Amino acid sequence: MANSSAPVAKLQPGDTIGLCAPAGPVPHEELAAGIAMLQARGYRTIVAEGVSGSVAPFPYLANDDEVRFSGLQALLNNPEVKLVLCVRGGYGTQRLYPWLPDLTTRHYQKILCGYSDITGLHTALRCNVSRIHGPNLSTLLAMDTSSSDWFWSLLEYPTSPIQLPATTETIDVLVPGKTVGTLEGGNLCLLAHSCGTRFQPQFSGCIVLLEDVGEPLYRIDRFLTQLLNSGAFHGVAGIVAGTVSPSAGSTESCEPQQLRQLWMDRLAPLGVPVVSGCRFGHISNPLALPLGLPAVLDTQTRCITLLASITTE
Repeated sequence: MANSSAPVAKLQPGDTIGLCAPAGPVPHEELAAGIAMLQARGYRTIVAEGVSGSVAPFPYLANDDEVRFSGLQALLNNPEVKLVLCVRGGYGTQRLYPWLPDLTTRHYQKILCGYSDITGLHTALRCNVSRIHGPNLSTLLAMDTSSSDWFWSLLEYPTSPIQLPATTETIDVLVPGKTVGTLEGGNLCLLAHSCGTRFQPQFSGCIVLLEDVGEPLYRIDRFLTQLLNSGAFHGVAGIVAGTVSPSAGSTESCEPQQLRQLWMDRLAPLGVPVVSGCRFGHISNPLALPLGLPAVLDTQTRCITLLASITTE
């Protein structure tokens, strides 16, 4: 477990934030607005190649696979960059898996931040970079003051231990208990689709975060079952389920009570503490959650406490 009294490197105005698009593109005007926001806070910015473009005939990709990988690699290798912030999710990070072994031979002294499809990178680079399951640039632009202040406090004023600012009334205790483990996880679909790759998740000793968007109940069942059948949950310490929110215009969604029953059916037999309703994932103003850090999940108090701070070292 990390020593909470050890000095922690922090992000501060004047540092450089690198922007990349490992998956989908961001509109030019959104990119410009995001850069202006970061610069107004005092940060320098570097934009990787291919961030706001797209590639025919696949407009859901920001650029060719090699271009997107090269942009990510350049930011990780740039000693000036302290935070690599993904501009959006979408789809495309797992198309980079053939190149990612080149990035797994060293530790990068910086932070990688993003969520949704970026879970594919968090899973692959868990031993190589500090990570935050947190806002992409497009999400950060739309967050309210409370949520954005929490995000920046994790980066600029790192302290530990620190309790997540969750509303206890929203936390539903499915399996009671208290546990200590390393926070890992992210988007459920991406975690399930990582099974069978060299970056298959292994959650022994972990408190696992799960969230998704626009998925009907049977697909959530399929993803959970895939993780169970793969052995990914072997030795898991606890489960924290966030939201499974409907996508825009979707005609299928998970009814809350049915989803609760599914969490219980698939996860309660693991015999570890399980809660749902934590405020992270594809919702307005999500909480940013550091990955790879030791934490305590206590269902009696409905609290998650971080025992160490995110660091650029």
